[in-house]
Amino acid sequence: MPTAKRPEMLALALESLSRTNEPNLDVRIFLDNIGNLEDTAYVRDTYYPEAEIFQAHAHVQTPSGMWNILNALKQGYETGADLVYIVEEDVCVRPEFFLWHQNQEPGYLASCGRKIPRLQNYDQYTNSGSCFPQDKLRLVVQHIKNDLFNAPRAYMDRTFGKMDEVSTLDDGLVRRIAKFYGLSVKYPETPVCSHIGFMAYNRYQGWVNKEGTIQERIQRLREMLPQVDPKGRYTGDFEPLVL
Repeated sequence: MPTAKRPEMLALALESLSRTNEPNLDVRIFLDNIGNLEDTAYVRDTYYPEAEIFQAHAHVQTPSGMWNILNALKQGYETGADLVYIVEEDVCVRPEFFLWHQNQEPGYLASCGRKIPRLQNYDQYTNSGSCFPQDKLRLVVQHIKNDLFNAPRAYMDRTFGKMDEVSTLDDGLVRRIAKFYGLSVKYPETPVCSHIGFMAYNRYQGWVNKEGTIQERIQRLREMLPQVDPKGRYTGDFEPLVL
């Protein structure tokens, strides 16, 4: 679970995870170096005390948490687990989340818990609530290195050839790998997770939630989410929270 500056969202994500009652989960929270360890520890202790926190050291700065997300995947791969899930701080899973992923046939690069409207081709990838089999994740992990982080577009073009990919972030890397190897990503007809992050959060008036204690910010977020219009101008891929 990669996280950075929104521990109040992480709280809801961990709360949803605890309600799945999935046995034998090894939950690891990867806190980027810009995050607040004290608030993150409070959230972990309150909502999923079995989880372990790993805080990142100083690293190459990349947009949208790319470094932290990909290194979380890499460390998941290095555990040797058969299935490695990535659930970001603003993703809440539904009770059937794990069972749906586990029931997918082999051969996919990954399974992803939700479709997003802007993707026309569902062989493409988004990282909201996804699962990688160990053997397929290896194809991604071999590219997680400083050469990529120092110049993402140049590295991807050099490695995979120039492609019409909108994103050069972590999800862009996975889409290129899928296309390069002729692999696809499996999506559910009915989402098994919800994306509660949205563009306006902490950026536009009316959606700022930075003041007060972590407990107050969690409560404010709970009150804020039902007011978000999924079709609003600044909400993008937001989905109503369902726990």
